[in-house]
Amino acid sequence: MEGEGELMQVIWWVILIVAGGILVYTLLRSRVTGGLLLRFTANLALAMAIVYIVKATGILPEVEIEPNIPNALLAGMLGLPGVGLLYALHLLIFI
Repeated sequence: MEGEGELMQVIWWVILIVAGGILVYTLLRSRVTGGLLLRFTANLALAMAIVYIVKATGILPEVEIEPNIPNALLAGMLGLPGVGLLYALHLLIFI
């Protein structure tokens, strides 16, 4: 029985992600170009790599930024200034 509950939860998450992706695609279809999508993807990859490197090396031990979806989206939209914003907000709020 417990395995069935976990399977249903996975199915619901897949449905939610697919429906959300279709909604975002429908809303942004006319505005998003290939270059803009490529820039967003490059920003996202670079920003998450920097967050991961800072977390793994312990350069800023007082700052604990997790590479999760909201942080990735913020950094992907704003690029490297977005990563700086994440760290500044964490320092301002939690320290």
